[in-house]
Amino acid sequence: MSSVDFLLSECQQKMLAAMILNPDRQFGTNELIAVGGPGVGAGRNVINAFEKSGVVVRSTRGNPGGARSRMPCSGSS
Repeated sequence: MSSVDFLLSECQQKMLAAMILNPDRQFGTNELIAVGGPGVGAGRNVINAFEKSGVVVRSTRGNPGGARSRMPCSGSS
C-alpha cells in the first residue's frame, strides 16, 4: 500500500491518472466516470470534488459537459 492509496480512492486515482497522462485532452463526464470504474454517483461526486478543489475545469460543450485537467503541463490556467 502506497501513500497515494491512503490519500485517494481507487476511483480518484484512475481519473487523475487519465487526466495527468493526457493533459491536452478534454474528457467527457461519462468518459471519466467509465475510467473511474463502477458507480455513476460516486464518479460524479469525485468530478465535483475535483472541480471544487481546482484540479479540473468543467466546460459545457455537449449535453453531459466535460472536464479538463488544470495541471501545469496542460497549458490551461
